This record gives sequence, structure tokens and C-alpha cells, in this order.
Amino acid sequence: MNDIRAMVWLFPILFMFHDFEEIIFMKSWISKNRNYLTHRFPALSKKLSSHFDQITTSAFALGVAEEFIIISIITVVSYMTNWYILWTGLFITFALHLVIHFIQALIIRKYVVLCFVFCTYGG
Repeated sequence: MNDIRAMVWLFPILFMFHDFEEIIFMKSWISKNRNYLTHRFPALSKKLSSHFDQITTSAFALGVAEEFIIISIITVVSYMTNWYILWTGLFITFALHLVIHFIQALIIRKYVVLCFVFCTYGG
């Protein structure tokens, strides 16, 4: 079996690992760091704080579930047809999402979990 056919199954697992953490810790992380973020980034905090106040954990989890279903379907179809164009597009999008988290970690200087190693190996 070639590397892509084995690696393709790790993407949904990696996605869930990353997004489970976001589901579990997002609200508490924002609550714990709200004052720091407001002080350090006042203009951005003014724009985003109402968004984060309105989103519930269950609403966020529903969005994650929808994305996971799409990723899983595309992973299965890609594996069965040996056609990875759409899967690669989703994978690149996820990798860019992780790059944004990496940049956030550099700017905010706070803990952010990264799954970037897998994405750079896969690229």
C-alpha cells in the first residue's frame, strides 16, 4: 500500500483530535484569557468578544460534526476511487487552519495545540 492510501485515514483522526480539544477547551480558554486578550488586542477583542459570547459549545460541536462527516465521506470516496484531488484540497485547508493557529500562538504567546507535524509530513 502506498503512503497516501495509508495516510488518508489519519486526516479524519487528526481533525477530530484537534477539534475535540477546541470543543472541550475553547470556552474556558477564552474566559481565562479574556482580560489578557482585551488588554493586548483592544480593537480585535471589541469585534470578536460578542461572537465568542454568543456561540455555545453545542453549536460549535454541531459545526465540527458537520465538517467531520464531510471529511469522512470524502476520505472514504477518495480511498475507494484512488482519486485524491478533493481530499488534498480539504487537507490543505486544514493545514492552513493549523498555520493560523501557529501564528496565533506566536502573536498571543499562549498555549495552542498544533497538529502541524502531520500536515508537513503529508505535504
